[in-house]
Amino acid sequence: MKLVKSPWVLALAITAHASAHAVESRPAYMGISLGQATVEDFCDGSETRCDDSAPTLRVYGGTELNSFVNLEFGYRYADDVEASGVFNGVGVAVAVSGHFVDTTLQLGMPEKGPFKLFTKAGLLF
Repeated sequence: MKLVKSPWVLALAITAHASAHAVESRPAYMGISLGQATVEDFCDGSETRCDDSAPTLRVYGGTELNSFVNLEFGYRYADDVEASGVFNGVGVAVAVSGHFVDTTLQLGMPEKGPFKLFTKAGLLF
């Protein structure tokens, strides 16, 4: 639980510090995304039952550091991915789910306009 709380505290501190000391207000954003994750190479065909996809939920927020750079923090949950079968005469069942925290640095251009192209680099914990 400590791992999940630390990035949120850091994100709050950075956002509060940036907005309290900024001469110019920087836009901040929050969002939620729902999707479907598929785990590569989880099912190899030897299982009797395999579900290698799961619904995912991501909650994220970020702020613009300057006109070209954004910093984003998020929390992602991936529901169960399951497989079961008989291996060497023994029944085996595996279920995996996950809670992840991520941070992303976004670089974008142009500075102004209705659209902005950007690239992202980040870490997932």
